[in-house]
Amino acid sequence: MPTVSDDTRSLATLSERRNWNRLPGAKLRNKAGLQKASREINKFRKEVRRVMEARLINPDTKRQRLNALHERINQLSMNAVKRYQQSFR
Repeated sequence: MPTVSDDTRSLATLSERRNWNRLPGAKLRNKAGLQKASREINKFRKEVRRVMEARLINPDTKRQRLNALHERINQLSMNAVKRYQQSFR
């Protein structure tokens, strides 16, 4: 079984690569990417709070902005899950 310090290009088969991704080091490598996605999502949530608290915005405009922000949050979440889920299975 390969170790975390091995280069991924030296792994011969796909099953070895999958096993390598399951090692604890693979989770740590992907932690930074997940944290980045989390920070981006938090920025959008902060914007959602601002829109919700805005009293001068027309209700229809507010709903459109909220829908766009929620759509962006969902897209970021799905992309992060697709990209990093293999390491955490």
